[in-house]
Amino acid sequence: MPKETRINSTVVIRRPVESVFRFGSTPRHWPAWHPTALSVSGTVDQPVKAGDEILERDRFSFLEGCIRWRVRHATAPTEWVIDGVVDEVPLFRGTTTSITYTLSTTDGGTRLERVMTYRVPNALGRLLDQLYFKWHNARQSQRAVERMKHLLEQASG
Repeated sequence: MPKETRINSTVVIRRPVESVFRFGSTPRHWPAWHPTALSVSGTVDQPVKAGDEILERDRFSFLEGCIRWRVRHATAPTEWVIDGVVDEVPLFRGTTTSITYTLSTTDGGTRLERVMTYRVPNALGRLLDQLYFKWHNARQSQRAVERMKHLLEQASG
């Protein structure tokens, strides 16, 4: 079985936990704050709930493709978990991904933790992941939570 890659990203957002959950878990907002998300379709106009399915078109550095997401779990306003499978990207087709977003109240707002785990199913894809994509994914994940912070704090400004 391929080794699992794990990426943690954390930020504190000066907004109430309910606002962060509502914005972050509503898929139509994903392209605004996640730097790889180009578009979304499916159940996208409300905060996620268990069983929702979302198709996200992404640009992974120099590659483009889709991730088919299914919401495994959602407990407003503190957590949502999505599981995905990469489509259309030859070296990474079949890569499985899970992302857990955990929100907690902290002094001055909301602590958002994003934990992404994924498994690349083929040897060449795993090599490319170790050489470049793991670093790229970590960078994009941190940029994503920082962009969400910026958008939410700017809106409350």
